[in-house]
Amino acid sequence: MILSLIFMSWTLMNLTNKVKEGHCQNINHQHGDKNPRECFDGRKFHYSIYQKCNKSFYDSLGVIEKDIAEYRLY
Repeated sequence: MILSLIFMSWTLMNLTNKVKEGHCQNINHQHGDKNPRECFDGRKFHYSIYQKCNKSFYDSLGVIEKDIAEYRLY
């Protein structure tokens, strides 16, 4: 379970950079040769994936927290 959280965290960090920089490999989009691409459509695409991953990450944390709560000593 912990390993999956590590990978999800890394994915969220990676997607954050892709959203900020507007990563895009679509040659039909107008972004030229500049790097980072700063492509609006690329930002939208990666942001939609980011939102889904972020929700999944926090859902997973909720499940883990619920499981851990059973073993807490009060």
